[in-house]
Amino acid sequence: MYDYDDYYEENIYEPSPLDDLMKEYKEKCKTILLSNVQDEIEAIKSRNTSLEKENTELRKNNRDIKSQVSLNEQEMDKIKVFADIFTNIKQHIALGKDRKEKEERIFSFLCDVFEQDYSVKNEYNAPMWIQCLTAFYSHKQLVIEILKLFDYDYTPKDINNFRLPIDWNESELDIFFDTLYNHSCTNGNTYSSNLQWYSGSSLEEVSKQCYRSYSQIPWQFVLRNPLLKQPKYLVRIGKEMITLHYSNANNFNKICEYQKLSDDEIKVIIDNLDYVTWNGKDKDINSFILKNIKLITNNNFLDNVYDYFKDSWSFERNKAILDMPFEYITKWTKIHKNVVSEWLRDNKIEVTKEQRRELMEIILG
Repeated sequence: MYDYDDYYEENIYEPSPLDDLMKEYKEKCKTILLSNVQDEIEAIKSRNTSLEKENTELRKNNRDIKSQVSLNEQEMDKIKVFADIFTNIKQHIALGKDRKEKEERIFSFLCDVFEQDYSVKNEYNAPMWIQCLTAFYSHKQLVIEILKLFDYDYTPKDINNFRLPIDWNESELDIFFDTLYNHSCTNGNTYSSNLQWYSGSSLEEVSKQCYRSYSQIPWQFVLRNPLLKQPKYLVRIGKEMITLHYSNANNFNKICEYQKLSDDEIKVIIDNLDYVTWNGKDKDINSFILKNIKLITNNNFLDNVYDYFKDSWSFERNKAILDMPFEYITKWTKIHKNVVSEWLRDNKIEVTKEQRRELMEIILG
C-alpha cells in the first residue's frame, strides 16, 4: 500500500486525455493569433505602398501641372507672335493693287508654308482656289481654312467637295472606264493646262463628271491613281489602248510617266495589247511599245514590231532593237551593218562571244 508521497511521485502520475486536448487547443490559439498578426502586418505594408505610390503620382501631377502652366505660357507667347505675323501678312495681301496681285501674294504665302504636291505653273488661267487646292493637295482642308482667314471671297460654296481623280475609288474608276469616249480636254490639253475647264465639274459627283460629254477630266491625275495597278485595270488598259484608240483609251500610254509600274505590271498591259489591229499611227503608243519591247514574248507581236520599225530612226536612236531577241538583231544587222559595226567597236552591245562572232561574220560577209 502506497503512502501519500509515494502516490504523487512523478513516475506514478500519467497524463489524461484532457491534458492532450488542452495542449492542442493552445497550439491552435497560437497559430490563429500569429496568422491574424501577420495579416495585419501585410495590410499595413500594402497601405503604406499604396500611400507611397499615391504620393509619387501626386508629386508627378504637381510637376506636370507646373510644366503645363509653363508650356501654356509659351504657347500663348507663340500665339501672340503668330497673331502679329498673320495680321501683317493679311495686311500685306490686302495691299495688293488688284485681285490678281492679291491672289499671287496668297499663293506665295502658301508656298512658304507648304511643299507643293503638284506643279500648277501652267494653270495660270484656272481659278486661284483650284490652283491652291491642287498644288497643296495633301493640305487641302487647311488651305481652305487659310483662304477663309484671308477673307478670300472667290471660292465656291461647296469647295469642300473638291477631289482629284487620284483619290477616286474602284467604283468611280469603273465609271470612268465605261465612259472613256467622254474624256477629252479642250485644245488637246490632256495632261496639263486643263484645270481651268475642270474647276466647275471637279466639285460634282464622279458619275456626273464622267457622263458629261467632253468631261474635261485631267488625265494627269487619273493616271496617278494607285488603283490602276490592280490586274483588272491593267488588263483593260492593254485591251482598250489600241482597240478603242478613238475613245481616248490611248491616253493610258503615259501611265508610266505618272506612277511607277513594275515590269510584271507593264507586261500585263503588253500581253493584252491588240497587236493585230496596231497600225503604228499613234506615236505615243509606238513610244510605249518601244520602251517596253523587252517585255514582248508573243512572236507574232515581235514580228509586227520588227517589220514596222526596222527602217525607222527609232530603232537606231534608242537602240530599241537591242532589247529584242537575238534573232531580230541579226536580221537588223544585215540591213544596218555600219551601225552595228560601230556599236560593236564602242562596246555598246552586250552579247556573248559567240553572238559577237556571228554579228561580225554578217558585217564582213
